[in-house]
Amino acid sequence: MLVVGDLLDRDCDLHPGAVVPALVIGVVKTRGLQVQLPCHQVGDAHFTDLLDSYEDHPESRYHLDQFVRCCIVSELAGIRRKWAVSLRPSRFVDIM
Repeated sequence: MLVVGDLLDRDCDLHPGAVVPALVIGVVKTRGLQVQLPCHQVGDAHFTDLLDSYEDHPESRYHLDQFVRCCIVSELAGIRRKWAVSLRPSRFVDIM
């Protein structure tokens, strides 16, 4: 049986370009998503990083406690353990 902690604690090597599993922990209509990353770290996905093409309210495709795959874009300046992430499908083309 897969446990949430097992999935999110499996790999602590977060760096830009890494593709990791995440759990949606917040949906903010004016900003995007907040996700729980491996190693008890947090990621913010701006609404422009949720889809490859424009769509009104792209955050409506996601819900709390949904597992997603995301790409680490960068570490947020001055905020330890917080990352900018992208859920855009084009970020995963090279690994499919």
